[in-house]
Amino acid sequence: LAVQNVGYWSNHSGLSVDPPETIKVDKHHLDEKLGVITWPGGKTDRPRGWVIGDRERPLRIGVPKRTSFVEFVTVLSNHTVEGYCIDVFMEALKLVPYELPYIFVPFGDGLSNPHYDDLVQFVTDDVFDGAVGDIAIVTNRTKIVDYTQPYATTGLVIVVPINNSKGSAWVFLRPFTIEMWCVTAAAFVLIAFVIWLLEHRVNDDFRGPLKRQLVTIF
Repeated sequence: LAVQNVGYWSNHSGLSVDPPETIKVDKHHLDEKLGVITWPGGKTDRPRGWVIGDRERPLRIGVPKRTSFVEFVTVLSNHTVEGYCIDVFMEALKLVPYELPYIFVPFGDGLSNPHYDDLVQFVTDDVFDGAVGDIAIVTNRTKIVDYTQPYATTGLVIVVPINNSKGSAWVFLRPFTIEMWCVTAAAFVLIAFVIWLLEHRVNDDFRGPLKRQLVTIF
């Protein structure tokens, strides 16, 4: 690990590019500039954000090469990428106060819609630096990547047929099929018979006229 001096600090001279022992005047050199600073990545330009714009290594942004719902994102024959998601991405870049070089990399063969779980996994594996598209926010994906704020609704709905049948006193029977109700009734009768068979010899409540025994059982 190399150490590079870019300046000195002392109580009598303040911040200076000269060693304190060489400075005779007791004043702060407020107008002094530091030496050349080498930033991470070997750059000498002062960063203006979380990253220094580097056109030699632009961000690789994966975009799904869809065959349906191309209004969100689509890759044209000339490798141009367009769509609603791309427009949102471009508008967001205008708000970034520094240059952010990037390239769009199509994901998929264009014959069928690519699997978005694979696209998200490529971001995790550093194949892509990010992804732009109609990528739904689901639990398993949020565990491995970070999303921006959602800018479109999911559009998930439940479609059911309209029931025009009128109300009936037998509406309570509809949750189960006829077969299910028959099985339930048969099981009820069978259980009642087993209880009567076990109790009528030792329990007086299960003896007597047939009507009384039926009332006791049911």
